[in-house]
Amino acid sequence: MDIIKKIQRYQLLRALLFAVAGVLILVEPRSFFDLVVYLAAGYFAILGLLNLLNAWRTKKATGSSGPEMMLGLLLLLAAVFTLLFTKLIVSMLPFFLGLLVLMIGIRQLVQELTLRKQNLSSMGWFVFSIAMIIIGAVLVFNPFRSVLVLLQIFGGILIVSAISEILSYFKLKK
Repeated sequence: MDIIKKIQRYQLLRALLFAVAGVLILVEPRSFFDLVVYLAAGYFAILGLLNLLNAWRTKKATGSSGPEMMLGLLLLLAAVFTLLFTKLIVSMLPFFLGLLVLMIGIRQLVQELTLRKQNLSSMGWFVFSIAMIIIGAVLVFNPFRSVLVLLQIFGGILIVSAISEILSYFKLKK
């Protein structure tokens, strides 16, 4: 598969996910954050319960529960920790969102450099990639005071990334 097909493969799906998440974050940052916390806690709880169920089945069949029991308990503990220590999680959010923006910027820059070799690159998206890298670095090393404002900035970046993915998809399709 050539490099253009590899880049195009999931561009529209990424664009759709970026756009939906970006709009949700811009419109309702607090609700979006709460949703993420509850989804993470629910994910840990479901995995914990599934591991406990497997441990129970294994113990019933063999007489020993194996590692599933410990993993299940740890995952349930992670679910409770996620719900109880949301403020701690919020204080770490700027750092992790900054890392994500940094990675998106680096991926976009690598894509633009690859396209530049084939004379398909645009200076605007190259500059945008550099801006994403700078914004990501600022978020990692100097986080803003308000996490909700940070989330809204992140939502805007996701929307711009979605537009970038869509434009790039149609540019590569030619």
